[in-house]
Formats: sequence, C-alpha cells, structure tokens
Amino acid sequence: MVKSLQKIEQDLAGLADNVVQLKEQIEQQYTRYLTHLGESVKRSVVMTSYQICTQTYPELFLKLDFNERQSLQQDIRKLSQTAAEQLLRTLEQARLEQEKSQAGGSGEDAPTQVLSKLPITPEQLKMIREQLFQKMAEQQEKMEARKRDSEDSDEDLASELIAATEEETEPTAELQEMLVQVDAESDEDVEEDEDVEEDEDVEEDEEDEESELAKSSDGRNTDPNHPGRLLQEFKQAEALIVEQLQDLSNQTNQRLQAAGILPKKLPPKLLEAAIEAENSPSGAGGAPNQLNLLIEAENEKSPKDSTVMQVTALRLRLSEIEFADPTLTGERNKLRGLIKQLKRLHKQDQKLHQEKAIAEAEAAWRSSWFED
Repeated sequence: MVKSLQKIEQDLAGLADNVVQLKEQIEQQYTRYLTHLGESVKRSVVMTSYQICTQTYPELFLKLDFNERQSLQQDIRKLSQTAAEQLLRTLEQARLEQEKSQAGGSGEDAPTQVLSKLPITPEQLKMIREQLFQKMAEQQEKMEARKRDSEDSDEDLASELIAATEEETEPTAELQEMLVQVDAESDEDVEEDEDVEEDEDVEEDEEDEESELAKSSDGRNTDPNHPGRLLQEFKQAEALIVEQLQDLSNQTNQRLQAAGILPKKLPPKLLEAAIEAENSPSGAGGAPNQLNLLIEAENEKSPKDSTVMQVTALRLRLSEIEFADPTLTGERNKLRGLIKQLKRLHKQDQKLHQEKAIAEAEAAWRSSWFED
C-alpha cells in the first residue's frame, strides 16, 4: 500500500532530524580521531626519522656536528607539530572544498564525465587512461615525423591534411573499442558479485562506500545537512588526510636531504612520485612508514657504467600508523560505524523521495482526470 503524501513528509522530517543528530556525533568522533591521529603522526615521524638517521645511515648522521643534529631534530618536530595542527582542520577544509564544488560546478571535461559514469573499476579506468595517453604520444610522434619528412619533399599539402585527419581519429575509435570491452567486463563482474554476502572484510566495505558516495554526488545537493552531501564531505576529508601525510613525508625527506642524510642528487620529484604510489616497496624488514628505492645512477666519468643506489626514505601510511596504535584503530572503527549509519539514512532518504514523487504524480493524475 502506497503511503499518503502527508505520512511521507512526516517521515522525511523525522529522518532529517536523525541526520542532524548523527552529523553532530560524526563530527565529534572525527575530532577525537583526528586529535589522536595527530599525536600518532608526531610519534611516527620522530621514530622513523630516528631509525633512518641511526640505523640506516648512521655514518652520515655522525658527520653532522652537534648544532646540525639539534637543528635537524627541531625541524622534524616542528614539521610534525604543524601537520598535527593541520589535521584538526581537516573537516573544515573538506567542507569548504565541498562548498566550492557545489558553487562552481563539476569542472570536469566531457570525456572525464563519461568515464566517471561508466560501470568500471578504478583499475580498468587507469588502464584506459594509460592506453589513451600512449596512443596520443604515438600520434604526436607520427605527426612530428611527417612534419620532418615534409620539409625534405614536395608532398601535396591536401593529401597530408587528409592523412593527419585520419590519424587523429584512430585514438578515439580505439578508445571506444576499449570502453565497450571494459563495459562488457564490468557487466560480467556485476553478475558475479550479486551472490557475495555483505558481511565481508573492511576492504569490501570501503569499495561499497566509494560506490555509494559516487551516486550521492550526482544530485549536487545544496542542503548542508543532506546525507549525500555529508557523505561526500567525509570522503573528501579522508582524501585530505592522505594528502597531508604525503606532504609531511615529502617535507621531512627534503629536510633529511638538506642535512645530507639522504643523497642530495636524488631527484625530489622521483621521491615524491614513489611516496604517492600505493605499491611502492616498504622499508627493510617491513619497517613501517619507510620506503625502499633502488635507483640506477650513471657514472659521470664512464656513462656506460652505472651503479644501483638503495635509498630508504620516510613514507607515512595511514594504515601503518593506525595498525601501530590500537587506540587509534578503535577510534577509526567507531567512526566507520557512524558513517555506515549515515549511509543507511541516505538510502532511506532516497527511498522516501522516490515515494514522494510517486505520490505527487498519482495526486496530479487524479486531479486532472475526468470521466467522459
């Protein structure tokens, strides 16, 4: 039996009150989590820097005089303290960025919007982009080669323009074929996943959360207490936490490099890229918050001869910081539980709005229907 419009509006009003109360609980829990995370980050930075200086590169650290060592230690503490203070402002920053997104529109170009709408996994999307960039690079090389050839020959300009046009259409056609193939693979994956139970591990819950957040962002709700918008804000907060940890890692490594602990010839961009990569190798013996790199360096005197240099740097990972701190893990689990409650309220909100639209349509039909 279809609910009356009045009953649906009452349910929506009650749900809105529940969302406001839950929002306050989540913000309070987030504050507790971020406060504890800041303390754990400071300990992790100091401990990992200590291990790099005293266990990985003890000879280089001993070359520093007392004042240099003290200055390095003070700078590391200041960097970690600043990061901890910034973490406390994560929610506020996420809310501001969400407001800018709501006011300024999507900002994505058409191809990116199309790719984001398709039912594909992040791995498949990455594959498409890599292949597309490769095709674009090949196209550019062909265009440049054709341009060089044209300088040495009297090739007809019209035929060259036609050939160039045909070359430019190839990546688009191949991209469409890849999208069709990935779309078909995704449909098969969806059919296989229909039999999977919901009580899987935390990683699968995170994937479900990403899918739900993607759906909730389509409505572009302007109500600051709308559950879909709140979910998007909390997703943005998680991304900001990871970004801040990466920034702190880069800043600490730059200070270690300036002190001569890390090789000064090591390109900063290379180290930053390795830190951002999810599958970069961890430190020796699986040491947490450390990154191991093997870099091939050319010999300046003999370019044909090269040496492999091993570099161990600081790389903060949220999962490793939480694993080392049971109290922080407990705060994270409480936060995850509250987010799941918000997701359930969001689903209820969507269902009630659908019921409201149906009830209003039925009432509109009856109001304009007259028997002959």
